[in-house]
Amino acid sequence: MKTTPGSPFFQACSTIVSIVDRVAMESPEEVEKALLQVLELSTDAALKANAGKGLAVAREAVRLKQEEAQFTPVFDGVSLAGWTQSGKVFRVEEGAIVGGSLEKAIGRGNDYLCLDGDYGNFELRLEARVKGTASPNGGIHVRSSRTAASGYQVDLGPGVYGSLYDELRRSRMLAWANPKQQIETGQWIAYRIRCEGPRIRIWINGTQTVDYTEQEPEIATSGAIGLQSHANRASETWYRNIRMRRLDESELEVEPVVEPVVEPDPTPVPDEKEFTSLLDGKTLDEWTGDMDFWRVEDGAIVGGSLTEKVEHNQFLRTKAEYGDFELRLQFQLLGERTNAGVQIRTEEIPDHHEVIGYQADLGNGWWGCLYDESRRRKVLDGPPAAERDEPVRIGQWNDHRIRCEGPRIQIWINAVQTVDYTEPDPDIPMKGIIALQVHGKLTMEARYRNIRIKEL
Repeated sequence: MKTTPGSPFFQACSTIVSIVDRVAMESPEEVEKALLQVLELSTDAALKANAGKGLAVAREAVRLKQEEAQFTPVFDGVSLAGWTQSGKVFRVEEGAIVGGSLEKAIGRGNDYLCLDGDYGNFELRLEARVKGTASPNGGIHVRSSRTAASGYQVDLGPGVYGSLYDELRRSRMLAWANPKQQIETGQWIAYRIRCEGPRIRIWINGTQTVDYTEQEPEIATSGAIGLQSHANRASETWYRNIRMRRLDESELEVEPVVEPVVEPDPTPVPDEKEFTSLLDGKTLDEWTGDMDFWRVEDGAIVGGSLTEKVEHNQFLRTKAEYGDFELRLQFQLLGERTNAGVQIRTEEIPDHHEVIGYQADLGNGWWGCLYDESRRRKVLDGPPAAERDEPVRIGQWNDHRIRCEGPRIQIWINAVQTVDYTEPDPDIPMKGIIALQVHGKLTMEARYRNIRIKEL
């Protein structure tokens, strides 16, 4: 049958080809049959070329539909049946599980909703998003503890979308999303997570971001699936369309575990047993400063406020001075705009709130830099501006390591080195106090914990 332009058959074929993108996802099998008929009967080269392209779309839609049919919903869209939480942070709204509140903090942080049952080898698919301006953050836990958010976390939030973090257990990023995902806050994201043997893979909106193989054989390969919300701030995490399927042994795509080649580190790393804590988790007895401003909460030093601006820079200072040392701690900055830091080899200014000395800078635009506070008033060293936030888990706890040896100062955030600076000025003091900072004129909180030191 000839298909000349203008003929009824040609118009019918053209209509079929033109609506492929709109109907292929709903009735891909029917579209596939119709396009095969167009290819068989049509003699128009352009029409057949377009039909061929449409057939590829329809066949991919058929494949996806058959694949999705293997998945089982684990959220009914109307209740939390089959899920367990310890508090009242999570609820159901608009067919989605919602954690947190945009109006106020309603949780303690790391708030956790757990799916009943244990899961080892599986593929999980869902949609997720974060809302709010107070550093919104959440995550999807896999192979985790049932009683606490401890284990693998597929990250959700600005700066960490699609990354793999080890929550509480090793407290470090296992694999950063590559490519890094730039996603607008409030936008729904399609997550695909596949766990098989020691291998964990993550996709966001169809793009693979992580392919991680666990190297430590004692790490569990089964556990709970959970949804996380940092509900200790005015923000929300949303999860919907949650479905999964268990994987049979025959389906596992496991790469062989290869022992990593570890390059020798020229900088020695002291054992944790050699460190002395600078914080007892309850009091500020070893520190000086404005005690109306600084406080201890949940074992962490906290300065600042999420409701009122800080009038001027505030520093909580050690009573002792330190010269050559390695300092380790964890930090968490909360707020829409943040700025803080850790002062080292620093001098006090009599009868003044300011101090003078090196600052391991933290906050928007300054992550990982070495700044000279109140002295030269400039950045001495640090990453390029476009790369400064890459190692940071915004709004979450981060590991911080600072090492001072003679004129050399090195800084790491989450095991990523950001500074290796040698002081050229022999008149700069190489000994002083350590101080924690919250910057003035901002509505924010700076939290510091697990502060310990080893003198070299």
